[in-house]
Amino acid sequence: MHKVIVHVIGVQKDIYGQETRLETTTLGRYCLKNGIHHLTYSDSQLSQDGLETTTLIKVYQDYIVLIRMGSVEQRQEFRLGQKMRGTYVTPYGRIELTALAQEMKADFRLSSGAIDISYDLEVDGQWQSENVLSITIQEGQNCGH
Repeated sequence: MHKVIVHVIGVQKDIYGQETRLETTTLGRYCLKNGIHHLTYSDSQLSQDGLETTTLIKVYQDYIVLIRMGSVEQRQEFRLGQKMRGTYVTPYGRIELTALAQEMKADFRLSSGAIDISYDLEVDGQWQSENVLSITIQEGQNCGH
């Protein structure tokens, strides 16, 4: 596992064209195992009630899986051009999600890289937003993580 600095940008555009942008930089870990890229980091914007949320992203050759564990639980798979069902569980209940990936790319070199996913999101079967998730990683300097 390599210690890395993770920069995450998430942009959502709703039915009215209103954009919401979230951006965070945090420490994480990256490794390549059996041909699968694994990126793990703490997502402070999703942490609630003192519970940390850890995000794990697995990048396979032709699809990407996002898993969140902690104050929220989520599993969402992204496959280009396919509607993929997922779940998002909070202390207040469970939400059914569907993601349709319009564009996906991932590029890694040693302990740096980038993941970009553009997708449409449905919540409980209703179109919710256009989304872009951009993640860059670079080798951490003095991470202490």
